[in-house]
Amino acid sequence: MKKKPLYLFVLGLGALWLAGCSPNVIESGEFYTQWDRQGGCQSGDTTPWGPAVTGEPVSACQFPGQYVWVFYGAKWCTSSNRQTPAFVRFTKEAAENTVYLSVVTGGPKVFTQPTQEDIASWARHYGLPPERVVAELSDYTIPGTNYQPGRVVPQHALIGPQGNTLFRYLGRLSQEEMRDILADFQQGRRTPTLASPST
Repeated sequence: MKKKPLYLFVLGLGALWLAGCSPNVIESGEFYTQWDRQGGCQSGDTTPWGPAVTGEPVSACQFPGQYVWVFYGAKWCTSSNRQTPAFVRFTKEAAENTVYLSVVTGGPKVFTQPTQEDIASWARHYGLPPERVVAELSDYTIPGTNYQPGRVVPQHALIGPQGNTLFRYLGRLSQEEMRDILADFQQGRRTPTLASPST
């Protein structure tokens, strides 16, 4: 079989990155968004991502007083699909005072937004509560294209009881890593990288 030129492979990796999927070759780690730096829910921006499978709009800011672990993934992204089983096992540990949300950022095809059927099938396939599986929808389309850019996935965020971001991570985490990170924050062994905004 004829081998594909190396430049096609490189272009393929670049397309994955631009499309918002982080393969193993891309460096992963902690990072923070402007929303995080402005205080998360305390910034006043509590806009829902979009509807859950049940049709109700959901945001990370609807659960005051609780820890909210958010996993972002896209149906078309292989790395997201590899991460999801560990996330599902993590949710089944049902840590005290914790809400788990699965935010679907893309449909089965690259550059497409998730539909209600997409998120419903995601919830069914992985056995996740339908009210905790949410479509992240974007109103912005790059001019001259049908491309609606989204966030790089897989991605995790932990929102604290006061609505500020305690932790955000780009890439995959094991079930044990997720468990330890959550427990460390809940038990006071770890403090946020970002300073909490003054109240």
